[in-house]
Formats: sequence, C-alpha cells, structure tokens
Amino acid sequence: MAFKNIKFAFIAGAVNFLNGLGYMLGWFGAGGGGSYSSSFGGGSARASVDPQVGLYLFVLASLVFVIFTLKNLKGEKTE
Repeated sequence: MAFKNIKFAFIAGAVNFLNGLGYMLGWFGAGGGGSYSSSFGGGSARASVDPQVGLYLFVLASLVFVIFTLKNLKGEKTE
C-alpha cells in the first residue's frame, strides 16, 4: 500500500499500532500477560504468558510503516 502511493495507507499502520499497544496494555480484556491454570481429575496444568518479541516487533513495524508512509506521501507532494 505504501509503495502504490495510496493516500490513506498510513491508517492501516496506525490501527495496527493501536491494536498492538492495546494488547500490551490490556485495553481489550486480553491483557499482555497473565497466568492460567486448569485441573482435571488428579492432574493439573499451569501456563504463564507474557508479551514476547513478536508483539513488540509488530508494534515497532506498525510504527515504522506509519512513518515511512507519511514521509513517502510528503515527498510526493513536494515533487
């Protein structure tokens, strides 16, 4: 979208940035981390989940996409 010079392509990056930030901060009810446990009969299982590198990379890539797209659109207007 950015390379095709679509006028509002930065909105996709902004939405993804807010989405990733919301998951990290727990805005959507599914917090960025937590622990879960379950038991059945005589056995039990426990898991702990924290924000991993993928979520941070997603937020960073979304921010870079927004910046690159806005720079590309500004460069197009000056030419």
